[in-house]
Amino acid sequence: MTKPIVTFRESVESVRALHSLHFSLCKLLPAIDLSEILRAEVVLMVSAFDCFVHGVVRKGIVDIFYSRRVGSTKSDDFSIPMKMVKQLLIADKDEEREELLDVCVNKILSKNSYQSPSCLESALSLISINKIWKSIKDDMEMPPEDIKNKLGIIVARRNKIAHESDIKNHMDNTKQEINREDVDDIIDFIVKLVESIDNQLRKKSLM
Repeated sequence: MTKPIVTFRESVESVRALHSLHFSLCKLLPAIDLSEILRAEVVLMVSAFDCFVHGVVRKGIVDIFYSRRVGSTKSDDFSIPMKMVKQLLIADKDEEREELLDVCVNKILSKNSYQSPSCLESALSLISINKIWKSIKDDMEMPPEDIKNKLGIIVARRNKIAHESDIKNHMDNTKQEINREDVDDIIDFIVKLVESIDNQLRKKSLM
């Protein structure tokens, strides 16, 4: 399994490439509204964050199952289908067994979204990571509540774009304004947030 932080960094590079494309196209086509590219970047950044959290939890649960790390009562309550239990029992090789478990855990986790502050806390608690906001406040150089609030605002904007086309006024279909500075700030914040979480996981030897 590729490390979640590696996958995240690759996703960020793709978003930054799109951001550069937006800049170049704006220079070439100043009369055309290219703000939809910026909105796509917001959705992709939050998706990259979501994917990172899924990857961290997925690896953590598999490691707990194999006693490579200590779990919690919440991880003990994580259930897998009986069909998968049977497959695990008849698997001949340890590598095959772990791959089957990994696929199963990923399928179960994929039903949930881990984007909002509360969902992030819930997800990390499955692998015994608690008080995450307090843990990363120094790396983020922000008070815990400010980190949570900013993430919540970004996720809300992502949802507005993804589910309502970012429309502000449905009477005339005008959209909320968005500019490069908005997206720069979102990219920088999410990158710093993910790197801070990963730093805490590495300190605890969990990644």
